[in-house]
Order: sequence, then C-alpha cells, then structure tokens
Amino acid sequence: MFGNHEAYPGDDFDTVGNESDWLLASLSDMWKPWLDEQALETFRKNSYYSTVNKKLNVKIIALDTQACDTANFYLMRAPTDPLHELEWLRNELYDSESKNQSVIIMGHIPPGTPSCDSEWSGRYSALVERFTNIIRGQYFAHTHNDHIEIIRGPLNDVPVGTVFIAPSFTT
Repeated sequence: MFGNHEAYPGDDFDTVGNESDWLLASLSDMWKPWLDEQALETFRKNSYYSTVNKKLNVKIIALDTQACDTANFYLMRAPTDPLHELEWLRNELYDSESKNQSVIIMGHIPPGTPSCDSEWSGRYSALVERFTNIIRGQYFAHTHNDHIEIIRGPLNDVPVGTVFIAPSFTT
C-alpha cells in the first residue's frame, strides 16, 4: 500500500473527490508487474484492492488507511467510511469465508493507534472479530517502530487478532 506522505502535502488524500487521482494512476502504473488487471482497476477507482494467490488459496487485501488518518483534513467532509472501504472489506471477507480461503490484510496506518480514527478502528476491529477464523495476518507500518498490537473485540475487549507493525525504511 501507500503511506500518508505519498500525496502532497502529506496527509492530504482526497477521500471524497478526485484530487488524488493522479497519485492512484501513478502508483497503479508502477504496480502493474505485481497485480492483475482486476486488482489494478479496483485500486485506480477506489485506492484499495484484493488479489488471490490461487495456488495457496490466500486472498491478500490491501487497505487505504488514509480513510482513517486523523491528520487528513479531507475526512472532515466524510469522516466515518468515506471510501466505502469497510463495507467492501466486509464483502471481501464474506467471499473468502464462503470459499474457505485464508486472508492477509495490509495497510499503512495501523487501526487502534492514535493516528487512525477511533470510529473507523472500531468498525475494523468488529470485522476482525467476526472473521478471525479466516484472517491469518495483519501487517501495517506508519509508527516507525517494530512492534505488535493486539486487536480487541469492540464489545467485550477480548483479544481477536494481532497486528504486526513494521519499522520505517528510512531514518
């Protein structure tokens, strides 16, 4: 996925209009060698995608966590799920569950951290709790630290998943 400093100025990713289309077009051109046409088209249109490794029966879901970036002023226009990404994620997870398919989720800003909107994070946590039977890994970045976070169910605070957070590649 891409981070909160890919757009200019940093943290300003248009989650409602088309002011960030230039970034999606540029990134999708760069990612052509690794993604099939359906994933590229979904990414160009929505800024998130999924792809399936049929040999391993694993779906990889790449989220656009600019939709929860608390420093993104574009979220003032549509703060809860501006990209309809969580609805899409739910449908992707239902699809994988019906196919007995494992899922790996990745994104930039980790849910449950101060940089990710608490309402968005809560909805994400509810999905992780519901689909913990098929989610095999969650990988994020952004914090510049190498650590893990525990996702807890939004209603009963029971641990339902682990998020692996990678450190920065740069100083």
